[in-house]
Amino acid sequence: MLCVSAAGGKGTTIKQLPCSDAVFNDGAKAGLWTLVDASKCWEDDTICGVGSTCSNCCNKAYSAAGTKCGGGCWENGERCGLGTTCNLCCNASSFWYGLGFTACGTEPCWKDGSTCGAGTTCTQCCNKAFNALGTQCGGSCWGDGTVCGAGTTCNLCCNKAFNALGTQCGGSCWGDGTSCASGTTCNLCCNASSYWLGQLFTACGTEPCWGDGTVCSAGTTCSKCCHTAYDALGTKCGGSCWGDGTLCGAGTTCNLCCNASSYWPGKAFTACGTEPCWPSGTFCFLGTSCSQCCNGSNWRSVCN
Repeated sequence: MLCVSAAGGKGTTIKQLPCSDAVFNDGAKAGLWTLVDASKCWEDDTICGVGSTCSNCCNKAYSAAGTKCGGGCWENGERCGLGTTCNLCCNASSFWYGLGFTACGTEPCWKDGSTCGAGTTCTQCCNKAFNALGTQCGGSCWGDGTVCGAGTTCNLCCNKAFNALGTQCGGSCWGDGTSCASGTTCNLCCNASSYWLGQLFTACGTEPCWGDGTVCSAGTTCSKCCHTAYDALGTKCGGSCWGDGTLCGAGTTCNLCCNASSYWPGKAFTACGTEPCWPSGTFCFLGTSCSQCCNGSNWRSVCN
C-alpha cells in the first residue's frame, strides 16, 4: 500500500511513501493521506503528480490542470501552457490572435466586420480586409482611380496602382526609358530598371546601344555604342579602324588601330601597324634607324 496526498491542488508536491511509516499513518488518520493499492491503476479523481505518479492513472489525468486522474481532453480555444497543459488538448495547440495567447486547436478565421491589424492579425480574416483602410475583415477591393498609400493601402487596389507615381489604383506599368527612383517608383516598371548613361539616371528597362554618330566619352560612355567609336578620335560612335601609318597616342588613340601600333623611326612617333623596311638610298643613322633598311646600310648612312 502507498500513501498519496489527498490535499491536491495545482502546484502540490505529491508524496508517495509506504503507509507503514508512522508519520504518514498519522496523516492518514487525520484525513491528509489516501491509501492507494499500488498493484492497481488509480481511479478517476485521484490526485497525482504531473510527469510522475499521473502515469498510474487508469484514465489520463486531464482534471485539475492535469493533476487529477480522469476527465476529458481540453477543447479548442482553451488557453494552455506550451510544453505543459497544452499536452492536455484534444487537438494540437497554436497561438490564437483573438486570445493573445496559446490555446488548444486552430483559431477559426475571423468573420467580416472584425477589427484587425493591417499586416498582422488581418491575416486571420476569412475574407481579406478591405474595409476601414484595410483594418476590418471583409469588403471589396478598391477601384481604379482611388487614391492610396504606396506600400500600405495600395495593396487594397483591385488593379495595381501605377498612376500618380503609384498612389492611385489602376493604370499601366511604366515603359522602358521612363526615369524612376530605385526602390520606389522603379517598382512600377514593366521591365527591371537599370542605370541609363544617356539619361544619367535610373530608368525602366535596359538602355539600347547608341547609334553611329552619337557623341560619347572614350573609356566610359563609348561602351554604349552599337559600333565601336572610331570617329572624332574615338569620341563618336561608328566609323572605321585606323589604317597602318596613322599617328596615334599609345594607350589612347592607338586602341583605334586596325593593327597593333608600334614606334615608326621614319615618323619619329607611334603609328598604327608596323613600319615597312626602308628602300635603297634612304638616309639613316648608323646604330639606330639604319636597322630599318631592307638590305642593310653603308658607311655613308645610306640604305643599300
